[in-house]
Amino acid sequence: MKLGIITACLLFCCSGSFSWAAQKWKKMESEYCEIYFLNYSELKKINSKINVFSISLNFKKKIIKPKIKTKSVSEKVKRKFDIIFKKAEEILNMYPGGIKVKIRIYLNQKQLNGVYRKMFKRENKALSFYVYKTNTIYISVQHISEGVLAHEMGHCIIDHYFVILPPRKVQEILAIYVDTHLKD
Repeated sequence: MKLGIITACLLFCCSGSFSWAAQKWKKMESEYCEIYFLNYSELKKINSKINVFSISLNFKKKIIKPKIKTKSVSEKVKRKFDIIFKKAEEILNMYPGGIKVKIRIYLNQKQLNGVYRKMFKRENKALSFYVYKTNTIYISVQHISEGVLAHEMGHCIIDHYFVILPPRKVQEILAIYVDTHLKD
């Protein structure tokens, strides 16, 4: 009896911190991204945190301001991610073909840090990270922004552009360059 009560208490106490791990990932695909998220209600938050209206894309020396006319939040989010990806390619002047980056969006930084710790057996010090082997960006709703996404997408583009990968420090400088010049 006591063991049952203790087990029930432990399950109740731990359910809040580990409930996201049991949730099933939802998936949306865009032209350049496979977007995985845990909760449809978070899409509105993601959409509101990403502003692409100050980003302009150059097509054949014609500057185009992105317009998102769709009413669906999921379509808006997919379109925004693709705009950021295209702008990152443009900034780097690197257009590797056939890339579709995976993006896993966790609810908060605590969950993201847990994933990082599990993968790398050390503490996470970043707001987001990109893993080349799985071609995946890991980020949280808490810290998602167009700049953070552009930075991580820059890593993806760089890693798929070069036959021999540049040193990590060079990659980081280029990814920072993407984030810095996103709204130029």
